[in-house]
Amino acid sequence: SNNFFNLLTDGELDRERASQYNITVTCSDEGVPSLSSSVTLTLQISDVNDNAPVFERISYKAYIIENNTPGLSIFT
Repeated sequence: SNNFFNLLTDGELDRERASQYNITVTCSDEGVPSLSSSVTLTLQISDVNDNAPVFERISYKAYIIENNTPGLSIFT
């Protein structure tokens, strides 16, 4: 036996729904009495940019004056 196993999901993991999953894996033998061991795996989901920006128009134009205060909104 090679002692390698795969965990498969039945759907996509989306960070917007859950950023972390706790998975408990339990292994047992068929002996009498049966012996078992468990471990909890914590799976952290990385965020990917899966939501493209949406613009209402093809182009935008804004006129601004120089020497604005840093952080000032120049276009909404």
